[in-house]
Amino acid sequence: MMPSPAIQNQLSADEYEHSTLTGEDEPGDSQASVLAYSLYTTESKFLSHLLPTAARSQASTSPSYDVRYGSTATASHAHKGPDISISRPLATEITGRAGFHAHTVSHIACYPRARLTVNPSRKPGHDIPIEMAAPDFDNWAFTCHGTRYVWHLRRTCACLELSSLDFSPDAASPVMARFTFAGSGTVVVAGGEAGKLEIWEDVMKEGLMDPEVVIMGCLTVVKYVEESGRLYGNEEALGRGLGRLDHEGQGRSPRHFHLFHHHHYHDLPE
Repeated sequence: MMPSPAIQNQLSADEYEHSTLTGEDEPGDSQASVLAYSLYTTESKFLSHLLPTAARSQASTSPSYDVRYGSTATASHAHKGPDISISRPLATEITGRAGFHAHTVSHIACYPRARLTVNPSRKPGHDIPIEMAAPDFDNWAFTCHGTRYVWHLRRTCACLELSSLDFSPDAASPVMARFTFAGSGTVVVAGGEAGKLEIWEDVMKEGLMDPEVVIMGCLTVVKYVEESGRLYGNEEALGRGLGRLDHEGQGRSPRHFHLFHHHHYHDLPE
């Protein structure tokens, strides 16, 4: 069940451009993002496009994706096909799919979950199953190749950040990917940009995670945020009549580190 209260997280246009386009690194960190995408809507609410950002060095070799959505007017079990799927243009095979469902098994109150299937090679028998869950309705945790990760929905600015949960409780995990909501964010008009996704080298180093697992997980959380009625975007699009939030992190460099309260995730499946 989707929470109904709207939450306003605002990021100014200048800060949005700074945080997603400058490519400046955190002091002492020489790794700039190696994959960058922009998510664009279309005239159809059932289709978006995820396109490589031309300003990045690897953009010319990065594939683009068609993002298709199931009907938002019916529950997941009432329509055929996944809630979200990605495929490369002109390809007949689906690279990744996701479906939302509610967690009702444990003693914990019902919270949102999603089941992902990603197949980067698009070959039979090569599916990568991923179970995602958000026990606090904000941060989506999952396990990939034995390592636990979380998509953290930042309340201090309009973005999602991917980090590892397998650091010691007193250690900090580097941000491995970030989706920064654009000016209009979750209320973007048809044909507009919903946000930018940056993926850092850590994700692909030593085969930790395929980039398409990152992409599919990010799109799943973005869709959940949109469907739950939350308003995320910069102040030009959302500030009129909604007030301003005092928040940290303005003008930040692309990378920083997270400290998590790990007990929030102790009931999640391995």
